Amino acid sequence: MSDFAQLVSGWETFYLLTGTAAATLIGLLFVAISVGREAVEAKATRDLALFGALTFNCFFYVLVISILFLIPDLNRVWLGLPLTFLGGLALIGALVQWRQARIIPSDHLGTRVSSRFGVPVLSLLLIVAIGLLTLLGVDGALYGLVVAVILLLASASQNAWALLMLERA
Repeated sequence: MSDFAQLVSGWETFYLLTGTAAATLIGLLFVAISVGREAVEAKATRDLALFGALTFNCFFYVLVISILFLIPDLNRVWLGLPLTFLGGLALIGALVQWRQARIIPSDHLGTRVSSRFGVPVLSLLLIVAIGLLTLLGVDGALYGLVVAVILLLASASQNAWALLMLERA
């Protein structure tokens, strides 16, 4: 086992926990939307669809990152490339959604559009940077990934709660 693979294996418990949390929260998001389907359909607007997609995507990114860390004998390239690729694609998608959310008159997101999208965009930028730093051999960058994962989970959890409350209003 290489030194890098040994370093990554030290993170397995953390990523097993975050991956399990993300998968569970994705399931709960589906349940919440299913239970409140009539309310969502009654309020069906583009801003809610963007908001729901953002929330789901944040949980999904944490799940994918967590899965990467559970790959046996992982090397820098097989961690750095997927992180850079995932982060880059996700960042482009989030920026497009953010732009769309700012253009659409919002009854539900209000003036909080920037706060809803800002934290995920910042986290995705961090993931791209960490992917590149990992490819360059900066092992300490893996600690920054903890920040990005926690921010994604926190933002998505807050957004999921807001979605659930919108359904009840």
